[in-house]
Amino acid sequence: QTHPIYGKQYTVRRKYTAHDETNKAKKGDTVEVSEHRPYSKNKVWKLERIVETGHGELEVVEEAAVSEVTGETERKAKKAEKAAEEDK
Repeated sequence: QTHPIYGKQYTVRRKYTAHDETNKAKKGDTVEVSEHRPYSKNKVWKLERIVETGHGELEVVEEAAVSEVTGETERKAKKAEKAAEEDK
Protein backbone atom coordinates (compact mmCIF):
# COMPACT_ATOMS: atom_id res chain seq x y z
CA GLN A 1 0.00 0.00 0.00
CA THR A 2 1.02 3.60 -0.44
CA HIS A 3 0.69 6.07 2.41
CA PRO A 4 -1.87 8.76 1.46
CA ILE A 5 0.22 11.71 2.69
CA TYR A 6 3.87 10.63 2.51
CA GLY A 7 3.63 8.39 -0.56
CA LYS A 8 5.84 5.73 1.00
CA GLN A 9 5.21 2.05 0.23
CA TYR A 10 4.41 -0.20 3.20
CA THR A 11 2.93 -3.62 3.81
CA VAL A 12 0.13 -4.60 6.15
CA ARG A 13 0.46 -7.97 7.90
CA ARG A 14 -1.75 -9.65 10.44
CA LYS A 15 -1.18 -12.81 12.42
CA TYR A 16 -4.12 -14.95 13.40
CA THR A 17 -4.00 -17.63 16.06
CA ALA A 18 -6.16 -20.52 14.89
CA HIS A 19 -7.20 -23.73 16.65
CA ASP A 20 -5.85 -26.85 14.94
CA GLU A 21 -7.21 -29.96 16.71
CA THR A 22 -5.30 -32.54 14.70
CA ASN A 23 -2.09 -30.47 14.54
CA LYS A 24 -1.75 -31.11 10.78
CA ALA A 25 -0.80 -27.61 9.63
CA LYS A 26 2.90 -26.84 9.42
CA LYS A 27 4.86 -23.65 8.96
CA GLY A 28 4.54 -22.32 5.41
CA ASP A 29 1.18 -23.96 4.68
CA THR A 30 -1.63 -21.94 3.13
CA VAL A 31 -4.75 -22.57 5.19
CA GLU A 32 -8.38 -21.53 5.36
CA VAL A 33 -9.72 -20.36 8.73
CA SER A 34 -13.15 -19.39 9.95
CA GLU A 35 -14.36 -17.41 12.91
CA HIS A 36 -15.43 -19.55 15.86
CA ARG A 37 -16.31 -19.25 19.51
CA PRO A 38 -13.32 -18.24 21.67
CA TYR A 39 -10.95 -21.12 22.42
CA SER A 40 -8.70 -18.93 24.54
CA LYS A 41 -7.91 -15.27 25.17
CA ASN A 42 -6.51 -14.68 21.67
CA LYS A 43 -7.69 -17.73 19.75
CA VAL A 44 -11.05 -17.11 18.06
CA TRP A 45 -10.31 -18.76 14.69
CA LYS A 46 -10.62 -22.40 13.68
CA LEU A 47 -8.61 -24.16 10.99
CA GLU A 48 -11.04 -25.33 8.31
CA ARG A 49 -8.70 -26.90 5.77
CA ILE A 50 -5.17 -26.83 4.42
CA VAL A 51 -5.32 -25.28 0.95
CA GLU A 52 -1.67 -25.83 0.00
CA THR A 53 1.21 -27.40 1.84
CA GLY A 54 4.43 -25.46 2.21
CA HIS A 55 7.12 -26.03 -0.37
CA GLY A 56 10.83 -26.44 0.17
CA GLU A 57 11.08 -28.22 3.50
CA LEU A 58 14.48 -27.94 5.07
CA GLU A 59 16.27 -31.18 5.80
CA VAL A 60 18.83 -30.99 8.58
CA VAL A 61 21.92 -33.01 7.80
CA GLU A 62 24.70 -33.29 10.34
CA GLU A 63 28.08 -32.67 8.81
CA ALA A 64 31.46 -32.71 10.45
CA ALA A 65 33.09 -29.31 10.47
CA VAL A 66 36.11 -29.80 8.25
CA SER A 67 38.96 -27.34 8.39
CA GLU A 68 40.02 -27.17 4.75
CA VAL A 69 43.49 -25.85 5.58
CA THR A 70 44.56 -28.35 8.25
CA GLY A 71 42.09 -31.24 7.89
CA GLU A 72 41.61 -31.39 11.66
CA THR A 73 38.53 -33.62 11.62
CA GLU A 74 40.31 -36.17 9.44
CA ARG A 75 43.15 -36.34 11.96
CA LYS A 76 40.74 -36.67 14.88
CA ALA A 77 38.86 -39.46 13.09
CA LYS A 78 42.11 -41.35 12.43
CA LYS A 79 43.17 -40.94 16.07
CA ALA A 80 39.81 -42.26 17.25
CA GLU A 81 40.12 -45.30 14.94
CA LYS A 82 43.64 -46.03 16.22
CA ALA A 83 42.49 -45.72 19.83
CA ALA A 84 39.61 -48.11 19.17
CA GLU A 85 42.00 -50.64 17.60
CA GLU A 86 44.41 -50.39 20.50
CA ASP A 87 41.61 -51.00 23.02
CA LYS A 88 40.80 -54.34 21.36
